[in-house]
Amino acid sequence: MQEWIAVDRKTPEKSGAYLVVVQGLSVRFADRAFYDVETNIWKRRSYLSPKTWSVTHWMPLPELPKEV
Repeated sequence: MQEWIAVDRKTPEKSGAYLVVVQGLSVRFADRAFYDVETNIWKRRSYLSPKTWSVTHWMPLPELPKEV
């Protein structure tokens, strides 16, 4: 089982989509975000989105289920 990684300890080595914990104004929540290694910025939902998030923790997305 994967564990949450605090962003103040380590950030992803590759740009891409990750499962994240976001600190909102009054609540923390989990969602998917895109991390850009070159800018060290977390963006919501799309690389083209101008909105950035205050991410506290992250983990790689789980693998897709295998077909049977």
